[in-house]
Amino acid sequence: MKSIIQAPAPKLATIPEELKALPQWRPWVFTAPSKPGDKPGKEPLSAFTLMTSNDVDGLTDCTTFATISEMLLKEQQKPYSEQRFHGVGFSLNYGDYTVIDLDKVIDSEGVLDPRAKDIFKHTPGYVERSVSGVGYHLITRLSDWGNHNHSDRHWGLEVFRGKKFIAITGDVDEEYSQPIPNEPISASVLIQYATRVNQKEHEPFDSFSAWGNIDQNFSLAEAEKLVMSITPQLSLGASRQFWLSIGMALHCQFSGAIEALELWDQYSRQPDAGEYRGFSDLEKAWDSFRSTKSNLYTAATLRHYAKEYPRLLEVKAETILEKFRPISYTTNKLFTQSYVIDGFLAAEIITIAGAAGIGKSSMLVPLAAMTAHICSPEEALKPKLRRKVVYMTEDPKQVVRILFALRQHAGITLSDAEIQEWFYIIPTIRSTKEELAGLIRTYSKTLMVTQIGKKGPVEVPPLFVFDTAAATFGIDNENDNSEVSASISVCKQACFETSSPLWIVAHIAKALTRNELSELSIRGAGAWAGDVHGTAFIGMDKGVGNKRFMLLGKKRHVPSFDTLEFEAHFHSYLAEDELGDMVEVPYMYGTAKKTSLQERSVNRELARQDDLSKRVMEIISQFNAAQNPINRTNLRQRIGGSSVLLTEAIDRLILEKVIEEYDHPNKTNNKQKLALRIIPESMSSFS
Repeated sequence: MKSIIQAPAPKLATIPEELKALPQWRPWVFTAPSKPGDKPGKEPLSAFTLMTSNDVDGLTDCTTFATISEMLLKEQQKPYSEQRFHGVGFSLNYGDYTVIDLDKVIDSEGVLDPRAKDIFKHTPGYVERSVSGVGYHLITRLSDWGNHNHSDRHWGLEVFRGKKFIAITGDVDEEYSQPIPNEPISASVLIQYATRVNQKEHEPFDSFSAWGNIDQNFSLAEAEKLVMSITPQLSLGASRQFWLSIGMALHCQFSGAIEALELWDQYSRQPDAGEYRGFSDLEKAWDSFRSTKSNLYTAATLRHYAKEYPRLLEVKAETILEKFRPISYTTNKLFTQSYVIDGFLAAEIITIAGAAGIGKSSMLVPLAAMTAHICSPEEALKPKLRRKVVYMTEDPKQVVRILFALRQHAGITLSDAEIQEWFYIIPTIRSTKEELAGLIRTYSKTLMVTQIGKKGPVEVPPLFVFDTAAATFGIDNENDNSEVSASISVCKQACFETSSPLWIVAHIAKALTRNELSELSIRGAGAWAGDVHGTAFIGMDKGVGNKRFMLLGKKRHVPSFDTLEFEAHFHSYLAEDELGDMVEVPYMYGTAKKTSLQERSVNRELARQDDLSKRVMEIISQFNAAQNPINRTNLRQRIGGSSVLLTEAIDRLILEKVIEEYDHPNKTNNKQKLALRIIPESMSSFS
């Protein structure tokens, strides 16, 4: 970028050491004036890319002074017209330092404005000439200024605490510069000069009036967005006061800054905004405003107006017809649902949730691998369409262990190279919705496969898995429904454009059983479930060993079955560690099969009966070992619970010839005539 003027090279050696010690430095470059007569701009750049900074309000694009100095020295070796930046700047972040920027305070004869001289006298600190040569920077520590920025358009006084970068020159003014105070000093003199000035009088500055109603997080950019979204109200019967209140709110928030006045002027030029009579009339009204402790109009006023009186944008009919197109369809026949797992999981956006630690990844990796036909050739769940998988994970090593386990134990005949070709593992990082949508679009193009069907070639897009949502979506608050909904919406559009299915792995607050399903929801905002096409839950059944299940929740199609049962398998493998020693590495994976509510109910009942039978055997064994007879009544007293179920368990064990009844040796009445004992030959088969 070519410069407009050539500024003197910064004098790096004279910059205070305490400022050099902070990693808050970035380069800047001259830009053309925004309008004729203005001075050139100074645009902050990223210290890492030398591109326009996307974080001008923060420190993300900043570096150390040593680094920026080295960069500048290398840049200065080039011809000036080829230099990519022209100076160094210091970024403020509401820390210890306050910068007082005095612009155009030296007249044509070199005389310093008396107000600037008074500030220098009573506010010690580092003083340097600005890039223009007719202004000053004063860097100091202040005790009673607060965290607000201030701009006085009348005589060029600006005060900055944060969200601002200052072009540092190192051109020290020996007459006024002093060491930066170690302890914060009073800003009383500065406060007196931080005034709104009209042509007739200077009004004393009231420290509360200027700052008591200011929202420190409300920027001019946000103000412009809000103000220009407010519908002008004069045509709707509102008084002129509505228009004035917008100006008062801007004046209060930005302390009478010229930029805020220009924004009000921009709004006022609209029809029905406020009987616009020209900028000079607007300026008189602006100068009449006062920021007081009881100010009625603030940034909150603008937010309220934007919400209550939103501008309804007019959209051209051509745009509507282009955006909202009717689909082509027929009622003569039906088209089948596209699946990822045939008859179960549709090729849509599905949120799959389970409690932490339940083994979601151990179940989902094999299921995702199955969609790529990384399974046994005889696998019953192997889908007809074979698609590649893009698996975003917090723990890539875990995913590799599971794929290793499948290859070792699940009858997979594919080579390692083919598995890598069909199953992509990407370490997940928290990303913006735009980045995630870009990922879906990009990989959908490169990983699209063509499968030959009876009617010709069929394009099959990849499956994307975000494991987990919290680790993938760069959302500050997962409970913020609007933020979550916006992220899902952008990804949904990308999936729609590419026909790509997406699994979003989320958490629920507790372990899931079938009976509790209707009472549970996915943790966080409701959009995790409400804005996707479907949901599924991973849980367990009590008393069924190493088994998990996946049950469909919300769905937009009629599945052939609604439940998958996973059996967990545990193995270990001898591997070489970093020191060359052989160590045992445990790993786990899950195998899936179709199931139903009826089948799972039968399994639970069998498991419950098995537990009761073992308890009966345990107690009878104890009594037999002590040569102490026990009958049904004694057994019921010790086990408790349902007498019907206990009787069924005893009768079943007798029928299976595991136990037998015999004459009670100590019977005193007919009720005690039979005792129970274990048939010795049955012990090995029962255990």
